Amino acid sequence: MKIIIVGLPYFGERLAQGLKKFDPSLSVHYLNTYYKKTDKLKALYRIPSADIVFSINGSLDRSNTFDLALRNRVPLVMMWVGSDVQQATETVKKGVSHEKYRKEAVHFCEVDWIRSELAEIGIDATVQNFAAFQHSGELAPFASDRLQVCCYINDRVPDFYGMQELLRLTNRFPEITFHVVGSHVPDYHPLPSNIITHGWIDSIAPVLNQCQVTLRFPGHDGLATFVLESLLQGKHVLYKYPFPHCIHTPSYDSMVLALQRLQETFKTEGLQPNPEGSAYVREAFGQEKIYGGLIKKFRQIVLEAHSMVRMSSLS
Repeated sequence: MKIIIVGLPYFGERLAQGLKKFDPSLSVHYLNTYYKKTDKLKALYRIPSADIVFSINGSLDRSNTFDLALRNRVPLVMMWVGSDVQQATETVKKGVSHEKYRKEAVHFCEVDWIRSELAEIGIDATVQNFAAFQHSGELAPFASDRLQVCCYINDRVPDFYGMQELLRLTNRFPEITFHVVGSHVPDYHPLPSNIITHGWIDSIAPVLNQCQVTLRFPGHDGLATFVLESLLQGKHVLYKYPFPHCIHTPSYDSMVLALQRLQETFKTEGLQPNPEGSAYVREAFGQEKIYGGLIKKFRQIVLEAHSMVRMSSLS
């Protein structure tokens, strides 16, 4: 099976590598049709001969890549991941959405709340994750000298990712060290002394190793890999959305209460890792379940597409 992956570069490249290692019999290529001219040219001859095109980012706006796949009767699968749903909702409201993408593509998403949002704009999506994880199951003991929290802040839209709330938390909890990954947030300097920024890093593991708690509070979200990686490493995760083995913190006040409880536990008993969260991710997001399940669905989609082509040729 020939699989072409397009869409968000970080996740696309990671998935392509993961699928090839999981099943070497597959032909898997990631094409960065967003930013690379060479990949746009490669798409012109690779997509028509592919069995399936998988886009990590959905859209109802015009896309040359999507048109190329549909024009050549190559099954197109859109994986909706978060902010793309907001963009599509606006496109629908303006009355400029491309209906063939909604009707002819197959739609996946990661969580039920995104599935519900897609249903509101007439898209019937199947919950199917694509991020897979491996872990030995052994969790390092937490540091006991200082409570530390890790938070991802996007460099382009820091306020959307909760920078204002994070600043309030740092003032509210001066004894806690807050680590920011993804940005140095230069527009907010000078920063409080208990914020350490790391910018964009290839691996979040070294920072997570220093922390007992992670925080995710964006304006809108799909299922963030930051949350899954945090759970996998046994962290206590404060998350704006309800998710297994996370602490649901849909507001600033709820984050304050959660941190107060964690800080009190840290001071009186010593905060221990979250083994249930780690076990959940190992089970629900292991490679066999995620990659194996994704490949199985791809094969089903390809078979159905071939059947439809045969039926149309006979009629």
